[in-house]
Amino acid sequence: MKLLRNTFFIISFLLIPLSAQKVGILPFENLSGFEEVWDIRKDIPVHFGAMLAKEEKNEIVPFDELDALLQSNTKKKINQYDTEDWKALLPGCDVIVIGYIDQFDLKRYNVAEPTLAGYEYYSFTVKMRVIFADLNLGRVSEQTEVETELSRNVVGLNLFGRTSSDRKDFFGLSQIDFGSEKFMRSIVGEGMADAFNQFYKHYKREIKLSYSESDDESESVPTLTGTLLTYDASTGDAFVNIITKGLKPGERLFVYEETDSLYDQNTGELIGIAEKRIGELRILEIRNSKLLYAAVQGDKTVLRPGLIIKYFRKP
Repeated sequence: MKLLRNTFFIISFLLIPLSAQKVGILPFENLSGFEEVWDIRKDIPVHFGAMLAKEEKNEIVPFDELDALLQSNTKKKINQYDTEDWKALLPGCDVIVIGYIDQFDLKRYNVAEPTLAGYEYYSFTVKMRVIFADLNLGRVSEQTEVETELSRNVVGLNLFGRTSSDRKDFFGLSQIDFGSEKFMRSIVGEGMADAFNQFYKHYKREIKLSYSESDDESESVPTLTGTLLTYDASTGDAFVNIITKGLKPGERLFVYEETDSLYDQNTGELIGIAEKRIGELRILEIRNSKLLYAAVQGDKTVLRPGLIIKYFRKP
């Protein structure tokens, strides 16, 4: 009977979808200046969450729940590249998405007088940056750009003097809910559909594949080596001496400590020093050609000044 119970437990465990995660898409910071019609800091993450739920067997954390948690902790300083900070602030989330809206433009131009059935030009542009953080694995992605631009040239009036459908859609946008079926047929809806496809592509690369890819960086080529100069164990802030040319905020650095001396078995000659990877940093700011500011990912207690820092670039 005990064997049967154990077998049932194992089978039940295997039937659980391992990819199921609790995903929180945080309010996107609106830097675009767009404040008409829709509240895009909320509407875009809510829309992306609904679309993501259709693609993945994940639980999307309600936007209002996340917003309330953030609003209640406005005085708490959060390092966006520190997964431990996010885990403390948003308990229960497996993955979070941070977003910035740099541009959200909807424009219309007349090429001739509408009463003369002249052409009208409609355009929609959205530019965003997103960051994906896997709180379980302690991984934070680099900033990823999502950008789309659409345009249409249409006749303002048809041959019977009636207003075109595009003209009606444009002037009726203020009456349409963001993400609704009618919204998705508009030029803005088409643009947001393309933006989500880009978003989802990056999500699969940064989150879904992170569980199937090896965490062993042996397939990478170490291109730079540096030293951990200073480290604050309470905040996770670190300064690293390393050649910074080609590096950028968001990229990962790996921390190593020397363990054993390695000798040639035949001659007894010292041939190297064994190294053990003990931590990971995320670049926050490039200070100059040989100095950068970074944040520790994961355990903050194991690092100390003097440790070896390596930057790996995929071949």
